[in-house]
Amino acid sequence: MASANTYPPYPMTTSRQLSSYFLPSCLLPIHATNYPPEAFFTSQTLYKLTINATKISFLFLYLRIFPSNQENRRFRIATHVVMAYILLYAIASIGATIFQCTPVARYFDHSIDGTCINVELFWYFNAINNILGDILTLSLPVRKIYQLQLPRSEKMGLYTVFGLGI
Repeated sequence: MASANTYPPYPMTTSRQLSSYFLPSCLLPIHATNYPPEAFFTSQTLYKLTINATKISFLFLYLRIFPSNQENRRFRIATHVVMAYILLYAIASIGATIFQCTPVARYFDHSIDGTCINVELFWYFNAINNILGDILTLSLPVRKIYQLQLPRSEKMGLYTVFGLGI
């Protein structure tokens, strides 16, 4: 009988697996090598959900700040296009995370017959799309701020506020 402080007898996420996601294995904390796969699986799914929800919330803020009129029509269309891109990517990345192995149980137990996607390639693809989503989201208000009739210092302050996401 296993003690209460031990993990179930399935393969744990190793430091080598974690290093391809976050840090070189030499920089990982010692406790990271015993990370239960269920927790890692859940945290990756929630990470993708929250990071994309945050971007979409910024876009809703832009729609609220810049009123719906003829002057802002192109900006609002661009905002909706970026929102659609981020939403579709969020659905795709969350789906790919959940179904990265077929059957899903193979993620937790590699003795089960099935296949898994190339995780390293998926994480590069995920990083590229997250960076692209960030750039698109943060660059949308730049032209609007430029068009404001404010002193240069105030415009720089607004660029900073929007750029930092404050």
